[in-house]
Amino acid sequence: MSKIQLKNIIWSFLFILASLCLSYFPQNYLFMLAKSFNVQIMIGYILVGIFLLFRKQWIIATSCFISTIILFIFVNAQINLLNLNSANSPLLRRGVGGEVFGKGRGEVFGEGRGGVTIAQFNILMYNTNYSATIQSALSSNADLISFQEINQKWADELEENLKTEYPYYKLLPQEDLYGIGVFSKYPLENIDVLHFGNAPQIAAEIYLKKAKQPNYSDKPGNCEKQTSPLRGEPERGIFFITTHMYSPESYHNCILRDEQIISIAKYLDSIPSPKFTIGDYNCVPWDVSIINFKKQSQLQDSRKSLCASFPAFFPPAMIPLDYIFYSKDVECIEFKTIDNGDSDHKGIVGKYLIR
Repeated sequence: MSKIQLKNIIWSFLFILASLCLSYFPQNYLFMLAKSFNVQIMIGYILVGIFLLFRKQWIIATSCFISTIILFIFVNAQINLLNLNSANSPLLRRGVGGEVFGKGRGEVFGEGRGGVTIAQFNILMYNTNYSATIQSALSSNADLISFQEINQKWADELEENLKTEYPYYKLLPQEDLYGIGVFSKYPLENIDVLHFGNAPQIAAEIYLKKAKQPNYSDKPGNCEKQTSPLRGEPERGIFFITTHMYSPESYHNCILRDEQIISIAKYLDSIPSPKFTIGDYNCVPWDVSIINFKKQSQLQDSRKSLCASFPAFFPPAMIPLDYIFYSKDVECIEFKTIDNGDSDHKGIVGKYLIR
């Protein structure tokens, strides 16, 4: 065996080993950061493999394609990378989604079924292009909108420009990137503010069709915390919790993020369906933290394809960090990313049927 052949075998082994580590290596901070870009790494393997084919370096080129397949199998187990549609529902293929949501305002239709549209925006606290993000939020025609990274200036802008269309809202502005808020076309019921470190989370219920019920808050404006028990009547109301997970910019923050995700899953155990969680989870769908979260909470990711949302200013590096999870008695009929002004995140919007 020549030195060149030995060198090619070693490189081939290292390429395949790297793909295995990025797929199945136990949770590790550095590998966690690297595997967030598994899709980009796959593309890199393909390009290198094609280049090596032209160089007639068959062994290393083959290892690149094997590595690509390993990564593809791992990532595709969580999201359908080959799905070009925003949702994979037979209802969408039959055109039901357009009939339901074209009428807007999450109207209730049929026996025991309702429609709701939910949007999510991480606005980037330092972003001062308020009008662009606000216009995107209004254009989404969502019934419920979640916002992250709200400081006091953003809170004032959102309240002033959205309160007519979304008269029910809860704002918790902060100056540390973890301010949060939610706007609704329907009254917010049973509002609770949960805290994990310095990151607040808003939990509440909305009812898509106003009915005579006890403790029904019909007062517009920045709603105060309410402590009446959750009723969770599936045919009329839905529960949601909106959150902003810690950014894993350090090993310590990564641990906090994972603990925060676990705390949300535990909180949801006692909440009746239908239910949603909304927010910036700072974690990709193929990360073990999200995989375990879905198992423990029994929620499903709205994402049926990549739908990358961050960083919006550099599309080749974009990864999916923003989510709308939903319970099994809900069906997602459409999910997509939308413009978010000058933020570093794209917005996301999903359309759902409540069974």
